Amino acid sequence: MDVEGSFDVREPRSLEGVAFDDAWVEPTVDADGRSWARLGWADGSTVEIWADSEAKAWQVCTGDFVDSIRRAGVAIEPMTCIADAFRTGDDLITLEPGASHSLTWGVRLTPAR
Repeated sequence: MDVEGSFDVREPRSLEGVAFDDAWVEPTVDADGRSWARLGWADGSTVEIWADSEAKAWQVCTGDFVDSIRRAGVAIEPMTCIADAFRTGDDLITLEPGASHSLTWGVRLTPAR
């Protein structure tokens, strides 16, 4: 899905002054079937989170909307559906008794150079 304005974070940039409590849907997957979220710091360190193709959305929250709490970090969560899926039914997975479903994900840290 196309993104624009402050939601377009495909290229590295500062998130100072940018508040998120949003889901990015229809993530782009690489040749291994993984989608990625990456955060980097000015010192060159990065944290990368990947998820398999079961991730239909990435939820990103900066915490700016939490009462009386100053931003202390950025939460990034791969999800099989958007938070509103119980209402909309979009990408909602319904399991029959005894059935299972999984999403595989991982984290890669690169220290400062």
